Amino acid sequence: METIRLVVSTTSGKRIEVNEFNPAGMSLVKPVSPPPSAFIPIPEGTKITTLQGRVPMAFDPDLQKSIRLHEYDGERIQPVAAILPPGYLQLYRPAYTAELDARRLPPAGYSLLGANDSGYVVAAISLQQEAQIIRVYETDEEDEIEQNIQQVKENENSRLYLALTSEKGVDIAAKFGSELEPNKLILSSRADLLAKHPATVKFFDSVYVEVNSFQSAFYERFQPSQSMSLQEALEFSSSLDTAQAGICYQVFPGLTDHPLEMVAMKDTLHKYDKLAVRLQNLPCDPEWYIEELALTRQHRQMVGITEWLKVYRQTIEGRG
Repeated sequence: METIRLVVSTTSGKRIEVNEFNPAGMSLVKPVSPPPSAFIPIPEGTKITTLQGRVPMAFDPDLQKSIRLHEYDGERIQPVAAILPPGYLQLYRPAYTAELDARRLPPAGYSLLGANDSGYVVAAISLQQEAQIIRVYETDEEDEIEQNIQQVKENENSRLYLALTSEKGVDIAAKFGSELEPNKLILSSRADLLAKHPATVKFFDSVYVEVNSFQSAFYERFQPSQSMSLQEALEFSSSLDTAQAGICYQVFPGLTDHPLEMVAMKDTLHKYDKLAVRLQNLPCDPEWYIEELALTRQHRQMVGITEWLKVYRQTIEGRG
């Protein structure tokens, strides 16, 4: 049987493959040992990041349980995570524990990374969406943004994807709109932020309202400062005058694949059957999100993202 090895980082930034242990993953708050079949070769465009202020967990195949690893070969170590490009969904997050003074992680979809004899692998599944989408973050350096714009200009099959999270991103979105054709641009954000900037939205052919949950309580807890309810956000998305308007459903193992969320998803997607749907890994600090939404109060009945995806695809095929 193929063995997946744990990958960690030293405090100096050197990545190490730990042959003795397998990676431990999280679906909600319990560490598990994902099967080798859950891993795929690391996709092009994946970013690998170190999770500072955290202690990695590993699965010990001899003890058949998860353990904490503070050191390896006499060096302090930290967990690492993969930030996947568009078109891939995480199956598990890396398992770790936070130190007492750990800062909140910056928003990103942190996926479990491992290694086999061929190189790095990630616990993820391909969505087989558009062939090439380049995602740009508001925090990217200006020269990096320029390079991405140029890359899209030179490649007729590529499109640029921007997820707005703040007013700062509006200026970046306007820059894209002035330099690229509308059909080369994809925009997603909170409904209230999009509603405040119709002049920027009009540059984009594809505009998506971000939804982390189809249950109102979880939607409102995630963004308590937003001025639109879930119902209002969905209605706003339906009213957008663009070539393609829709929902960007932000996937988080432990909520997305819970039976109650799945029922809400099916009901909503059938009700708003004209809206396109994109899937995206939820960008957030997982521990903060679990605590903020009180997800541990739910019954632990999650079906797993692979099984959830089957239900999602059946729902999409059955619309209209």
